[in-house]
This record gives sequence, structure tokens and C-alpha cells, in this order.
Amino acid sequence: MKPRGIAPIILSLTLLAGCSPSGSGDKHDSQPTPAHAPGYTAGVGPAASAAPLADPGNTGKNPLLTLVNETESADPAQPATGPAGATGAPEMLQPRSSFTGYGAENYRLVSEKDEIVSVLKNGMVVIVKRIPSPVVAVRGVSLTGGVYEGKWLGGGLSHLLEHLVAGGSSERRTEAENRDLLQKIGNNSNAYTTEDNTSFFINTTTDHMEQAVDLVTGWMLGAKITVPEYRREYEVVQRELEMGKGEPDRQLYYLAAMNRYRVSPARVPVIGYQEVIQKLSRDDVYSYYKMAYQPNNMVFAVAGNLEPEAMLAAVQKNVAGAPPGRVFSHNIETEPPVLTPRTLVATFPKLGQAKLMLGFPSITQNDPDLFALDLLATALGAGESSLLVEELRDRQQLVSNIAATDDTPSYVNGTFFIEMQLDPDKVQQATESLLKILESVKKDGMDAGRLARAKTLLRAARVKRLETAEEIAGSLADDFRTTGDPHFSDKYLDRIDKITPKQVQDVAKKYFDSGKLMTNALFPADWAGSKGLPKAEDLLRGVSPASQPAAAQPVVASAVQRVELENGTVLLLKRVTTSPTVVMSMYSLGGVTAEDEKTNGLGNLTMQMLMRGTKTRSAEQIAEFFDSIGGEMSVASGNNSWTWTASCLKADFAKAFNVYADIVKNPAFADAEAGPLKKRVEAAIKSEDADWSQQSIRFFKNKYYGPQHSPYQLMPEGTQQNVETFTVPQMRDWYAGKVMGARRVLAIYGDVDLDKAKALAAELLGKGEKHAPAVAAGSQQGAADVGNDTPAAQSASINVQRVEVQKTEQDGIAGVVIGFNARPYIGDKDAYAFTMAKTVTGGFTYPTGYLFETLRGRGLVYVVESQATPGRDKNLPGTFLVFAGCDPAKVNEVVDLCLENIARLQGTPQDINETWFNRAKELIDVADAMEHETPAAQASVAALDELFGLGYAFHDQFPAKIREVQLSQVQSLARHRIRDCVVTISTPAPDVVKTKPGERTYPSFPPVDLTPRGVQHDTGAAGK
Repeated sequence: MKPRGIAPIILSLTLLAGCSPSGSGDKHDSQPTPAHAPGYTAGVGPAASAAPLADPGNTGKNPLLTLVNETESADPAQPATGPAGATGAPEMLQPRSSFTGYGAENYRLVSEKDEIVSVLKNGMVVIVKRIPSPVVAVRGVSLTGGVYEGKWLGGGLSHLLEHLVAGGSSERRTEAENRDLLQKIGNNSNAYTTEDNTSFFINTTTDHMEQAVDLVTGWMLGAKITVPEYRREYEVVQRELEMGKGEPDRQLYYLAAMNRYRVSPARVPVIGYQEVIQKLSRDDVYSYYKMAYQPNNMVFAVAGNLEPEAMLAAVQKNVAGAPPGRVFSHNIETEPPVLTPRTLVATFPKLGQAKLMLGFPSITQNDPDLFALDLLATALGAGESSLLVEELRDRQQLVSNIAATDDTPSYVNGTFFIEMQLDPDKVQQATESLLKILESVKKDGMDAGRLARAKTLLRAARVKRLETAEEIAGSLADDFRTTGDPHFSDKYLDRIDKITPKQVQDVAKKYFDSGKLMTNALFPADWAGSKGLPKAEDLLRGVSPASQPAAAQPVVASAVQRVELENGTVLLLKRVTTSPTVVMSMYSLGGVTAEDEKTNGLGNLTMQMLMRGTKTRSAEQIAEFFDSIGGEMSVASGNNSWTWTASCLKADFAKAFNVYADIVKNPAFADAEAGPLKKRVEAAIKSEDADWSQQSIRFFKNKYYGPQHSPYQLMPEGTQQNVETFTVPQMRDWYAGKVMGARRVLAIYGDVDLDKAKALAAELLGKGEKHAPAVAAGSQQGAADVGNDTPAAQSASINVQRVEVQKTEQDGIAGVVIGFNARPYIGDKDAYAFTMAKTVTGGFTYPTGYLFETLRGRGLVYVVESQATPGRDKNLPGTFLVFAGCDPAKVNEVVDLCLENIARLQGTPQDINETWFNRAKELIDVADAMEHETPAAQASVAALDELFGLGYAFHDQFPAKIREVQLSQVQSLARHRIRDCVVTISTPAPDVVKTKPGERTYPSFPPVDLTPRGVQHDTGAAGK
């Protein structure tokens, strides 16, 4: 609908945000996979409904995002009520603690055997909970954020303070001493900032709980914010701002936030505007810190397998000297109602498909309509059997992806969003079809069965979000700070269960007003049509409770059972009762290593077809089944394997496994499903170059692995040209011959009866013709390629064999990938030395090491990390690489420093720093334990190790093997295997690149501070 009386406005905008990326990847995957936090992560339900990341303003220019038109117009605000489910009057109890001072208890809100919620004399709220986990999570939350910055709004002070507070100098210790203590307890720490809070946390083992509490409270209550620390982190924030310009999902969210808010401070990015930040002083930041970081403006949560009184006492002890401060104001400007439609459209280079976000003015988290609206969002677009997925993606084939979310912040009325990815010329048709579907929901309501599935999805999602100590502590803190009830999310689910179809229809009628529709679109910059863009005109059954009191009996974790089934499939079984869920993960040897240039992408397309129907079930029936039980299933083709993974609640295991086995054994490969699926895959491939990091990785893989004629030069998704030509008979033959003919390992882990699981697996997936035989444990392990020799006396050196450069269109961002001819492979006995090399240079799970401290410390990069990515075997080796993102003008300096800090591994013990080398082993030990906390993670590593001939128990020796690695082994490894390299640079300014091939020698190395900060800072509600 075109608004009357308002002419289109042609503008240029600055849409700025920041978020530190983190690397992720499977240890058996030879493809480097740096992952970056998405720009928009609004979730369904109150635990995830705090508005994510930031929202934009309108100063400056982003060269990647050009606004092409804007039409304006504003909704009657919904009256706020008290928080549903909020805790009532506090339970006044005689304090049990003998603490005096400001850490003494004032009263308790909750006092139970396994949980305490206490309000201290200084106003701090402390939540402690005993849970059956080897990990203890310590989290401190300051109730401040972008919307509360008052006269400093636009400067991103909350986010900048996050960088300065976490790990910085405090009244208790110097910065170096804080870093040193953090390393000793595992270095698993993080911080993030959203519109309404800044959170700091440390995950460690139970014996380090008090030290973790000491660190977090010391950071938050006694930060010194020295001038050198301020200058350093100020530069880091600038790099984050620049990086955000190259992330299309982030930019779309900024567009939507700008379109939604005109008065509320929610319109301003959490990270701020670069021009404003550059005018800040250290005193500005410190003044705001003294206002916001007061104990009466904080919530502190600790979760672990310790006595609650002991955890509470640890907090009390560490805050006893902190008096309450002035009351921090949480009053912000009220956003006027949306009265007419609004449209905001921009372009982005190399986007592929368009991104469309349609929104209706919604409510705050405190509104009683919250429950019906969230259920409506889930039924519309949160599962494979959701209404919009079935209609717009599968039946009408107008979109590649679609989702619905109800974003309900606690501080301002939010937005009901529908997001789509689609071809640009289908935007208008998709919008019209969507509005027709919403009108039918308003007129006829929503099918009761669909709503029942949505309720189950919400409850199951809650169960799955509470599998780790970190998640539990975060949930307790977030629920309390937004509603006053640490268990709001559980009561929320009870309210969801009671929602009727009539209530859902009523909220659809109330909020789906096309006269207030907000349309936000991001189009490919090279799409000709962008010059004339369109304007916007009861559960099926009960499931386990989402949270349970701590078990009275010890946690049951059985030994792994290994069984070889009749057809050769290896079955691994393990009962783990930490969560009422079961995961089924099966891996088959192959993936990209089974493809060539002509068949590249066939494995991925074939695997994706499995979810599009079996001989007895349609794709719709499969989706409805998993949604109805709150389960999930996915399939994938990776670099070295094909994967089938499903999860469910324990009560549904038998029927879920039946459907899982049907999908594995009986795919239909229906002609009618192939065409639409191919279009979605092609669209995804076409959009890849919009992401600068993935563009850099693809270029590297081509230039590094291409001359080796290695399949690792190929991407699992394949090429658009290949996908267009693949036929259904090809897919069917590929699956029968390649995928099902290869050796397989199936792991079933979780709260499951092992005999029952074994019988089902033998019956449904263990019969038939025997495929490739299982591999004897240990057969993949090779001899060490380097010994424990003493390095020669010559200088350290790096040989740059080639420099490859590609021109890109993402102004302001260059990607650097340096691949070393290290030739690591799965089972390589040097694997532990490679892990140490990676950790001391780039960290393990969390960023640290020479690269991070040097380049991030100087403000040269947005992200930098090292990875050891082993190949499938000695004949298909992988690489050791460095990945960095930086300003195009700084690529030469970045390359030089990356090479120097890898060469440092060849240096003397003093160059490498023996203390740091030994400390790195502790970091690996703690982080590895946390990475394998869940049944899903345990199942995955056991199955992959078994698949590659290492044996399912191979990973058990990992901590001991790491401890055995000697410094001389890493020095020798570096001299023999991490020396020759290929440098690839993806940049919009290739003329700036001066890096040349040739040998570089390093007679000495400058000192580097190797007591790293160890805190990865994120901007966003999903920050981790």
C-alpha cells in the first residue's frame, strides 16, 4: 500500500554495528570455517526476546549500503502491565550467612535446597543453583546497555565499557595479573552487550569457582580503565564497526530498527557511531561506568555442582566492600505509535537473493498478549511444517527461506517480523501472498494441530537450551532481570500450553494491520530492478518439564557400547541423563572427497533431497512429525563425510528413530521436489559472495588446493552450473552407490534405554547387504613426521611460495588467508603438536595467542585466528592456516605480522615463552571439556573418530596427550611443516598489495604480551 501525501526520500545512510567473530569447525573437517555472529538473532519466547545486537542511526556513509527509497509514516502503543509470572513478595528469612558489610543478605526471594535467590545489603541480586554438571558458570550482568546511555547516546559507551571492564586492570589486580588468573582457571570467558544489559561470564571447573567469582566481581565493581587500556580498546571497537558494514544480515536488521523507531533510543546502534565514538574521552567512559556499574544495578548468577550456600558465600565475600550507588535510571523516551505503512530499501553488493523483512508493531515483554503472539510466530514460521514454510517456500515456491519471530523487548514495544530470502523479482508477489495468508489466519484462525506442534517446539527448544551450565546461569539471570522471576521461561511455557486457537486468532486480528506494515528490503546492488523497488503497501501430548530440580542420585553416564551390526554399520551407544533428550548421529565416509569438478555439489543436493520425502512419507509429513514432538533432523554433506542427525525428547525416541530410519533407508527422490530444492541451493550459492569471510575462504581453497588437484578445493554446496544439470536418477544412484556403500557409524547418546536402542538400530538400520567393513581402531594413526629433535641454530624462516590476489567489492574489508604446506591429516601423530601450535598462536575455542594479542592489540584486524585443518588421510592432507580480516590499506602489515608470529614457533624457548606454552595446555584442557559437555557433542566426536579408524574412545586420551607435548616438538614441527606457505588476499584495493613471494628470515622476535585478555567481546543478545 502506497502512503499518500509523502514523497519518496532518497538518502544515504550509515548503518554501523560491531560483533567479534569467532572461529568454529569440526576437527575432522579440512575446510577452514570462520563463523561470524549474525546481524539479527531475534528468537521466539521471552528468554530470547531482548532485541539483539543494535539498531542504526543516520549519520555518515556506509559504502556497501546505499538507500534507494524511504516512505514514512507510525500504531497505538499497547498498555504495559506487570511482568507475567513475576515473583511475588519476597520471602523474608533469617539470613544464614554470617557475612557483615555490604555483602550481608537483606532478604531472600527463593530459598530451596538447590537454589537461592538473595538480595544483598548493597542491592545486588544473587542467584545460585546446583546442577549436575562438571562445569561451573559464573555470570555478572549490569543492567545497562545502549538504550540507557542518556546524554552519551550514540557513543556506544556500554559496549566500549564491556571491552574495558572484562579482563582489564581493577582495584584488586593489574591487567596482567587478572589475565594470568583467568588463564589458570581455563580462559573460558566472554562478554557481550545488548540494548539493555552488559553480561560478563567465566566457565570453569568447580574447584575454580571462587576464583571465577573473584575475577568477575573485581572487573565489574573495581575497573580502573587506564588510559593505555582505553586507547587500545577504542581502536578495537573501530575495527568492529568497520567489519559490521560487510555483513548483510546485520545491515538488514539495522534497516528494520531504523524503520521501526524514530524517537526511542532503541534506534541507535549498541556499538554507536564511529564519528561520535571518536569524540569520546576516557573520562566520558569512566563517568558512565561509575553511574552504571553499581551493585544495586547488577544481577549475579552462579550455576554448578556445588552447595548453593557455598556459591552464595563466594559472591558475598567478594562484594562485601561495595556499597550501593545512586539509583541508575531505566526511564527512556516512549516511542510514538506507527500510524501508516513505512518502507525502507537498500542495496548490498554480491547479495545474490534479496532479503525481505516485513514487520507489524508489537508489544513489550510485559504485555499479556505475549504468549499468544509468540505461539502464533512459532506456528507461522518456526518449523519445517510451519504454515509459511509450507505455503510460500514449498507450495508456491516464492522464497528460499522464511521465518517468523515475535521480538518483544522489555524496554519498548517490539515488532512481529516475517523474514524471507527470495529472488528480487518475487518480492512484491511474495508480500502479497504473505498478506493473504495472514488475512486467512485472521478470518479462519489457525489449525489446532499446527498450534499443538508449535507448543511442543517451544517446550522442546527450552529443554535444549538448558544443556550446559552456561545456558542455565544465563537463563536465570536474563529471566530475573527482565521479569523479576528467575523461572519466568518455565512459567511462560505453562501459559503457552493454555493458549487457545481463539486467542491466537484474536491477536492476529489485533496486530496484523496492513495499514501499519513496515517493509524492509535489501537488494543485490547489481540487480537492474533495484531502481524501481516496490513499496510496502492443546499440546498433542505432554512432554518433560523444561527444568527439573537437581537429581538426588548421581548422574548416570554409562560406558560406551560398540556393536557391529549385520550390514557392517558400527553402532555406538551411551546413556547420558544430564538432559531428557536423545541424539542420533550417523556418519558415512565420503563428502567432498568423493566428488570431482563435474560431480561437485551432487552429494549435498542428494542429502538435502532426503528430507523432501520417503516412499511412505511426504516432506510435509516429515516436517509435521518432528515439529509435533519438538524434535529436529538435519542432513549434510561435508568435506569428509555425509551426515544424518536427529534429536528428540526421550519419551519420543522409538517413534523418532522409526522416522529417522525411514529417511535414511527409503528416500523417494521425487521429481516434483527436485526442482524447487535445486532453486534453493542455487540461490544459496549465488549469495555466498556477499559474505566477505566466505568469499576469502573460497578463493583460498581454490588457489591453495587447486594446484594439488585436491578435492578440498571444492565447496560442499558445489557450483550453480553443476546443480542446474544434476538429475534425479543421478541423485538416486549417488545415494545408493556412494553414500550407502561407504562405511558408516551410528551413535545414539542421551537419556535412552540402551537395549531398546540397540534392538531398534539392529532392526531398522542394521540389516541388508554389507557395506564397506568397519575399520579397526587405531588403523588410521600414522607415524609422527617430526621428532623431538632440538632445532638447528639457524634463524627462523618462512618461505612465501606464492601470493594470490582477487578483487572484491566489499569496500573497507579485506580477507587474508595464509595456508602452510603442513599436510596434517586425521590420525597424524603430530596432531597434538599442531593443536599446541594453533593454541599458542591463535587460541583454543576462545581467541588469544601471538596473533590475537599482536594484531588485535594494535587495532589492525577485525578478526584473526589460526587453524589446523587435517585432511582425511595422508594421501589427502589438509593445511595449517591463518585467517584475518582487516582494513584493505593494512593488508601488507597484517600479512607481515601474521608470518612473523607463525615463525616465532621456530624460535627459542624465550621467544615462544615457556610459561605461556605450559599455560596453553591448561586452556586446552578446560575448553575441550566444555566443548564436549553435551550428549550431542560426545556422540559426534566418538562417531567421527570411529569412522576414521581412530576408535570411538580415541578422544579420551586427548588431555593426556596434550600434556605430553614438549616445546621442542612444536619448534621442530614449525621448522619442518609450518614454513612454506601460500598467501591469498581478497580485497577491494588490489593495487595496495605489496606482499611478494620469497624467503623471510627472523634473527630475533620482538616481545609480545602473552598473558592475553582472553575475553571475546560480542555485541548482541546472542553474544557468546
